Amino acid sequence: MTLVIPEIEISPELAPILDLGLLAADGVHVTPAGTAVTNALAAAAAKQRTAYHAIPFGQIPGIASVRGLFRALGIDPTKTRPSSEALLRRVLKDQGISPVNNVVDIINLCSLRWLLPMGLYDLAEIGGNLRLGLGGSGTGYAGLGKPWVNLEGRPALHDDLGPFGAPTSDSFRTRVHEKTTRILLVVFAPRDPEEEAESGLLTRCLADTRATLIELCGLAPDAVQVRQQ
Repeated sequence: MTLVIPEIEISPELAPILDLGLLAADGVHVTPAGTAVTNALAAAAAKQRTAYHAIPFGQIPGIASVRGLFRALGIDPTKTRPSSEALLRRVLKDQGISPVNNVVDIINLCSLRWLLPMGLYDLAEIGGNLRLGLGGSGTGYAGLGKPWVNLEGRPALHDDLGPFGAPTSDSFRTRVHEKTTRILLVVFAPRDPEEEAESGLLTRCLADTRATLIELCGLAPDAVQVRQQ
């Protein structure tokens, strides 16, 4: 099957302030994380602790920009935290990041490096047309380790079956597990009109994430495709 990165329709209220980075990979083998992944995650955590341990959270550049995106949508990011901030908070408090599997741990590693929220999904569990928009009244899903993730008024990815992802927490329905072979990664990035698209933060983040998946998951380069939207 040819690897295709799905198109995602972005709602008018989100399109002016949010860019998406998309990565699709085929031939994935989900296993417990090995030493290489664990060491890379530990090194990234140590680097971020050194860089940011003495800086107020709201002044950390990557955290500040994502918080600004949330505030632009009327969301208090200190109450509904972006997933990238939640990761960094655990690292700065020396609480560690719980291991899940090689693929999830690699995406946590890259989110920690770039301080951008990332959603990771099993492509086989996503069906139909995809869109990103604000969740309506009562919108939500069973999350990963959470009985309910509230999406009302918050950015949410939807397919024909309903919502499945957000820059805060992903759904149980589309989780990556031991039988997953094809993945979709979505990077949620605040739009920065001053950045050149070809050399901006999102471009560099996608390139690094792709290279890291190829290196640490043993994927063929032509099996990992990226695109910005």
